[in-house]
Amino acid sequence: MNQTERIKQYIEEFGSITQKEAVSEIGCYRLSARIADLKAEGYEIETEFVTSKNRYGDKVTFAKYRFKGDDEDEDKEPKVLCDSRGVYRLDLDSVGDIKDSRVGAVFSNL
Repeated sequence: MNQTERIKQYIEEFGSITQKEAVSEIGCYRLSARIADLKAEGYEIETEFVTSKNRYGDKVTFAKYRFKGDDEDEDKEPKVLCDSRGVYRLDLDSVGDIKDSRVGAVFSNL
């Protein structure tokens, strides 16, 4: 399986991908090139520009890619992600606005 196929599979599984996720989860340092490959294959991909802060507190903007028409489902459960160091985190961006009781339910199931 090549990087383009892995990127496609990741987006199908998780709903979207960022450069940071592409590097840490797939080992892909040229995500925009792989997205261009998917577009050339006929996939409709939309780009969302997300603004956040880096580890120094500076404002940064980065691209988040998803397949067109994959609207984020409000009933979707938050994702619990594990990085390469074995650190777990709750990805609240995966669900948008959620109720506090749902967050507690996710942590109680870990």
